[in-house]
Amino acid sequence: MDPESVRFMAREILILRRLDHPNVMKLEGLITSRVSGSF
Repeated sequence: MDPESVRFMAREILILRRLDHPNVMKLEGLITSRVSGSF
């Protein structure tokens, strides 16, 4: 994954962790894997 994508995902995760609204799902956890597959 390129550095720009990693920064984007990290920013999105930080925002999701701070959101507290009944219409927004909570981020309970995150699963990562270094294995990459293409279909």
